[in-house]
Amino acid sequence: FSKEEGARIPAEISDEPGWSWVKDRWDGLSTFLSVITWPFIALGLLVGAVLLLVVGLLLITLAPRVAGEADQVLRDSPWMSLVWGLVAYLAVVPIAILLVLTIVGILLLPFYLFFVLLVALAGLFAGCRGLGSAILQEFGRRNAFLASIVGFVVALAIFMAPVVGQALFFCLWVAGSGALLRSFLLTNSKLVIRV
Repeated sequence: FSKEEGARIPAEISDEPGWSWVKDRWDGLSTFLSVITWPFIALGLLVGAVLLLVVGLLLITLAPRVAGEADQVLRDSPWMSLVWGLVAYLAVVPIAILLVLTIVGILLLPFYLFFVLLVALAGLFAGCRGLGSAILQEFGRRNAFLASIVGFVVALAIFMAPVVGQALFFCLWVAGSGALLRSFLLTNSKLVIRV
């Protein structure tokens, strides 16, 4: 090859020869995937919200005393509710393992997992409702339905905050589950457990 004086070659110089087309195609693919997946994410959030609402309504309808007590327990001792919730969630796997070790337990395992899912959703609802109740109480209002909506909206806004938001949302969820467990034990126990 020889180069004549003043000759130009129309090309871009790259440190990574041959890989620029991969980057261009990846950018296009990631844009395509984000456009395709956002409706499914939105649908998942909508289904989750509806499921949470249904479980919450069942909780309020079937156990109004436990639900009301959970709000009070969560306001009075949020840190203890968080500890109770953590202990309860940490016990899920060992209990499942114990169920798998027995023949009857294997048959009960799907019902146990369904029960854990319902309790988790009810715990999230209790946490949202407790948060909403605390917010409404600052404004001098008391309404269980409005507290549920306000708490859910605020919890969703908290969840949208990067990293710290998810951690706070998780703490709200676990504390709500712990408050629900404590209120259930307090209202349905002959021994009043004050911890």
